[in-house]
Amino acid sequence: MSRTLLRAPWFRQEVVLSLPSLSGVATRHISPVHSTCKPSRAVTSTARLHSETPNPSTAKPPTELKETTPESEQKQSHVPWYLREESPVSDSPQVSSRDQIPDLPADSPAILGEILEYTFKDLGLDDLKLIDLRGLETPPALGANVIMIIGTARSVKHLNVSADRMCRWLRSTWKLSPYADGLLGRNELKIKLRRKARRARLASRSGTTFDDKDDGITTGWICVNAGVVEESAVQEQKDDRFEGFGRTVRGTRVVVQMFTEDKRAEVDLETLWQRTLDRAERDKQKYAESLAKASGGASESLHEAPGEASGPVPRSTGSFPFQQTRRFHSSRCLRAVQSVQTGSGPNTKTPAKEDIPFAEALELMSEQQAMDELRSLCTAVSTQTTHLLKKKLFLVFSHCIASGYEIPDDLGLDVFAALLPGPAQAEHTTRDKNLAFRVLDYLSLRGTNIMSMKVLNILYKAAVYEARGNQEEALRNGRHVSKVLETFELPFDPKEARLFMISSFQNGDYDGFWRMWRKLPLNNSPRTFGDYTMLFKLHAELGDEVRAQECVSTWAPMMKREEPPIPLRGDLLQSLMDCLVLADPEIARTAEESSSGDLARIWRECKASLLE
Repeated sequence: MSRTLLRAPWFRQEVVLSLPSLSGVATRHISPVHSTCKPSRAVTSTARLHSETPNPSTAKPPTELKETTPESEQKQSHVPWYLREESPVSDSPQVSSRDQIPDLPADSPAILGEILEYTFKDLGLDDLKLIDLRGLETPPALGANVIMIIGTARSVKHLNVSADRMCRWLRSTWKLSPYADGLLGRNELKIKLRRKARRARLASRSGTTFDDKDDGITTGWICVNAGVVEESAVQEQKDDRFEGFGRTVRGTRVVVQMFTEDKRAEVDLETLWQRTLDRAERDKQKYAESLAKASGGASESLHEAPGEASGPVPRSTGSFPFQQTRRFHSSRCLRAVQSVQTGSGPNTKTPAKEDIPFAEALELMSEQQAMDELRSLCTAVSTQTTHLLKKKLFLVFSHCIASGYEIPDDLGLDVFAALLPGPAQAEHTTRDKNLAFRVLDYLSLRGTNIMSMKVLNILYKAAVYEARGNQEEALRNGRHVSKVLETFELPFDPKEARLFMISSFQNGDYDGFWRMWRKLPLNNSPRTFGDYTMLFKLHAELGDEVRAQECVSTWAPMMKREEPPIPLRGDLLQSLMDCLVLADPEIARTAEESSSGDLARIWRECKASLLE
């Protein structure tokens, strides 16, 4: 109320001075009235006004007052806050490092800046740190080529809400598939917190203490893994060389580590990863220095002859990239040259008794020469199987791997088949089989599909050869491989399927042969002229009269129903007639007697085809 009165237009000094009773005329003094009540102090404004009244001698004329009144009113007029002009705001002081978005590393994905901005502005996480872990061996749970972002949430609720919003934003905006370790659902978190509060209230009412242990609700740490956010920008050419465990991982992964303030100080993840980065940088520098020394010493040994003076050798002072530095040894090359000059190489007429000169001569072979050597040794092993030849074959194969040569899949499988037991090998050793499966392990790690019908064909033949003529054991071993083919449902290969049929029939597994024969049309591989030729030829060579009769009576009429029909001519005609003779030795006489049997009718058709 007092403020309103003070702002009133009449409560001003000019108005007060203009009153007649206050403009220099003395007022009459009124004596106080005595009463029986307790004397009280009279509060008046007259004395105050008299004290504020100027002296008549110094008072200004009324005309001057009238002239100065507008100016004073303009100066002392009240301006509402909504009509005041805002003063220019000075530049805000520099924000602290806690409230800054970290700088992006080199060659970072385009989405990284968006994630940082969303984490800082929309989610409200503080003290963001970015750690570039690309090039380090990170835990398998995170994946390879990781860029890690660390942020602090204000509370447990803020932590869970931020992680949930981050996952939803990545799914909806960037079509990624993130997963968050330690994140509870929206309703699940509320329910668990409500139950926890209820237990605490019940404990306080009963007078017992509530054991507040880590129940998995308020962990204070959530890891949001966004997965691969950007594939490699450069389209690399496919390389089938040795790459390690599976295919090379391309692309960058982004991981956001969200903490509460207490949990972040407890874990101290930044310090742990910074130590790892520093250690990796030191190891890289040491390795680069050792490579530089090794390359420098090798260049000196190459440019300096043994009998020359050991003076300073000029070398390039340029710094080569770390990835382009290659280590090589001149002593190995010199030993290889000496072995070739002494005539102990692989192409000499008198081979060495030991494998050491042969291994040294491999260093002088080019990639094409090494591939030719592999093929020739595979052929030699198939004709004359000895442990020494297999050992040399594996030695050449190991040299090709160490040299980084690109070994075709077919040649690698030929090496695998040559190292396994074969028909020309009288004794099968465990060492040879171990070498064969080491080759198969390498092919598998390189990316070759070893779960194929071709590999099963190789294993089937090796299992049969290992039986050493025991028909029952060979049949049992072959059926084990057939069960693998049926169990895993391997991709159908028409060529390998026909080879598998021949191996099964020759091993006595006739049921397996007919199963594969009936599967040919079902796998979009119609039976051909060669298939029927193979069918009748196998039965003719088998010498079983019952099986030959059943085969001819069932499948000879089916040739006309194939699409396209199979003509009777050439090798097929001859194999069919051999089966007919095996099924009925008197088939020629029976057919001339105009017999109405199936075999006689087929024989007459064969004779008619011969006349054509």
